[in-house]
Amino acid sequence: MINPTHDYLKGFRNLTYVNEPLVQFKKSLPEKKIAVLGFGVSNRALLRFLTDNGAKNVFLFDMKTDGETVGEAEQMKAAGRIAGYRFGEGYMEELPEGGFDLIFRSPIMRPDEAHIDAAVRAGARLTSEMEIFMEHCPCRIFAITGSDGKTTTTTLTALLLEEHFSHFNERSRAEDRVCVWLGGNIGTPLIDRLDDIGPEDRVVLELSSFQLMQMSVSADVSAITNITPNHLNVHKDYREYIDCKRAVFEKPLHGALFYAKNPAEVSDDANFPRFPEGPVGDNAKKRVVLNAGNDVSLAIINDLASCGWKNGRERVVVDTFSARKSREIPLYTPHNGSTAFFEPAEGDDGGQSGKIVIDSFCNGCGSGGCTGQRFELDRASFLLPGKHNIENLMTAALLTRDEVSAEDVAAVASTFGGVEHRLEKVRELDGVTYINSSIDSSPERTINALSVFSSRNIVMIAGGKDKNLDYGPIGPAIVSKVRVLILTGPTAEKIAAAVASAPGGDAVKIIRVNTYEEAVSAARVNALPGNIVLLSPASTSFDMFKNFEERGNTFKRLVNGL
Repeated sequence: MINPTHDYLKGFRNLTYVNEPLVQFKKSLPEKKIAVLGFGVSNRALLRFLTDNGAKNVFLFDMKTDGETVGEAEQMKAAGRIAGYRFGEGYMEELPEGGFDLIFRSPIMRPDEAHIDAAVRAGARLTSEMEIFMEHCPCRIFAITGSDGKTTTTTLTALLLEEHFSHFNERSRAEDRVCVWLGGNIGTPLIDRLDDIGPEDRVVLELSSFQLMQMSVSADVSAITNITPNHLNVHKDYREYIDCKRAVFEKPLHGALFYAKNPAEVSDDANFPRFPEGPVGDNAKKRVVLNAGNDVSLAIINDLASCGWKNGRERVVVDTFSARKSREIPLYTPHNGSTAFFEPAEGDDGGQSGKIVIDSFCNGCGSGGCTGQRFELDRASFLLPGKHNIENLMTAALLTRDEVSAEDVAAVASTFGGVEHRLEKVRELDGVTYINSSIDSSPERTINALSVFSSRNIVMIAGGKDKNLDYGPIGPAIVSKVRVLILTGPTAEKIAAAVASAPGGDAVKIIRVNTYEEAVSAARVNALPGNIVLLSPASTSFDMFKNFEERGNTFKRLVNGL
């Protein structure tokens, strides 16, 4: 089990180590006027960090006006933990003339919002909780981003490192143990745990495109699981979204966003930016894991190859993987690192039998360019279903290949049962299996979820808030696997239209409902013994719920109440 807090080691470790950059940053805080935009989970940890380290002039801004939020802010002001707050309509109007030295934005806020932009032009530094953490983290950072598979891959990465270092820690004194810290868009915010993180530790971060937007620092080892259109209700366009994903391993030129062509022929675009030439130090090396079976990621690989595997002044080692196309895709795609691919058993097209091949493991040698032990894993020994989960395991294994062993991968693969809300089995009732995949907030995710199942015996609940995505591709996937489709929310008509336009779409029974109570009730009535009731919304949750977790928990509560 991952323990991202490691409280049992507090006070025993890092007794002689001094994180000097962090010390200097803390010393500067009492003199700074600071704005914190947003009162969410990560910024709550940020506020603790700021006030615990002497910041006296901190102001909190948020659009929420509910009594609980306002009451909490009032208590913080009374206790001297913030100097003031502004909530509700027009809450950022004071920023441009506020004389702020530091402005921390929440991830969902665009850095070019008019009030924020005006404050930056007036002299403020715009940053974020995650950027400050990465700037001052003293140990190796593994970062994962992508359109799909981030949380599962991040969890697998942390578990692999935990498995590897558990053997070392069993033989070590408490002060010498290696801790694996899990954070970012998953787990516990880590900004207020910087004092507990030592140079010998490992940090694993899940990073969203919103967190990476405007980021000025990149990770030591990183991965992009895949890139498909997403969050286009927030990003200006697909090109900006691609650029934000790239920031996980590269710093923006001159503080500006890269713009990649949409979608696949990026490397052939004369306007696509090339990295600046210059001397490259032998020790200036980063490693990135990229999906050779994804068109946009493949274009990024080709672009790095054309630049001589250089990202500015840093060398880049590129590992490639793919489970959805032939083994030749990752093997023969240009790369200067390692590869992973899937060899399916004869007649298997669902990724349920065959072998996973990862080449290679360095067993702790620390060299990102090492060619070490080739590893083959029987697909049957990996618990998670679907080719997309094979790729998640490949990504995690390649990320950690210079630290963990093949035995570590085998141990984790055979015991990890998945993350909540991701094809999570809820219960069986009257011969019907109920599965919660509330995380499926895009058409691509739902297509991945449906690919796991082999026959057309699904009663699926879908629909939610739109992200301005194309739902056309979901139609054939639904027709091939779904018998009854229960739709709710703003995207219901888009999904229904995609099904109607797909060959055989008239064979899918479509039911429209207004609430999740009605959806689960309709699923119970329409499901036959041997059927699967699948919650896979293909949309965000914000039409009815505060997040996908609340949506999934509501589904589970209703199902368990049948």
